[in-house]
Amino acid sequence: MVMPDISYWFRTTKLGEDCEGDTHCKNCKPNGDCDRCDTIDGRWISAVSDYASTCDGLCMELTMHEQMHMDPVTQLGYCDKDFEKLPREIKARVTKYEKEA
Repeated sequence: MVMPDISYWFRTTKLGEDCEGDTHCKNCKPNGDCDRCDTIDGRWISAVSDYASTCDGLCMELTMHEQMHMDPVTQLGYCDKDFEKLPREIKARVTKYEKEA
């Protein structure tokens, strides 16, 4: 996953014991990723997966599920930016699937 150099959450939280809504721990990276607390921007990674996934395109950025373009054949999901870079036949299949849903 591509993370920003310094997340807004990290800049606006104070140092604390753990990564939570308003604090980050000493092991947290400035981009908001913390392996010790298993969090991204103070949210547990397991909770993040309930509403977002990594784009399966080249950017690999965290993308909200409702904003992803899902390919019904491969079950891969793409952000808007990478969706535009897909071959025409895949874009057509995904667009048809989105209209039917």
